[in-house]
Amino acid sequence: MKKATIIFLIIISNQFISAQTTSARFEPFTYDQMRTASSAQGANRQRVATGEEPKNNLKSSLYELKQKFPALEFITTNEKGDQYSDGKPSDGIGVFFYVKNNIVVEEAMVVQSNDGFAMDYFKKVTTSFIQAGNYLGTNFSVNKNRFIYSYFYIDVLNYTLENKNTTFIAYSLR
Repeated sequence: MKKATIIFLIIISNQFISAQTTSARFEPFTYDQMRTASSAQGANRQRVATGEEPKNNLKSSLYELKQKFPALEFITTNEKGDQYSDGKPSDGIGVFFYVKNNIVVEEAMVVQSNDGFAMDYFKKVTTSFIQAGNYLGTNFSVNKNRFIYSYFYIDVLNYTLENKNTTFIAYSLR
């Protein structure tokens, strides 16, 4: 597999995304890697208990969300709640939130590209969650991975949408 320079996004502290440039080599996941990640679940309960879970905006108020994302725009209301957006997938990256009863119940990011960037991002995010090992449980399938934490879960998906390779990451309350 050839080496390529890419830009990937990292979830850091209380900010949802931050950009960093790096040179990386991506290898496909093996079922052994995924099985190893699943078997480590018992040991991970201690790390989760000490608060080492991924940072997110779940349970934040709409006011707090607007402070972190000043360009936040209301989109629509549906059964999940009020949907807000900060950026559009047509720009390459879109961030979405669902707010119900003034509390963030879901936050999601969509990364789209015509090249291999979205798939590379899918692999990098999945690998970083597996290596962090601070989840209570996992569920892996082809191009869809779920990481379960104390009060939320993270779905990482890769698919084709409107002829673009798309990676979708959603943090949802359990």
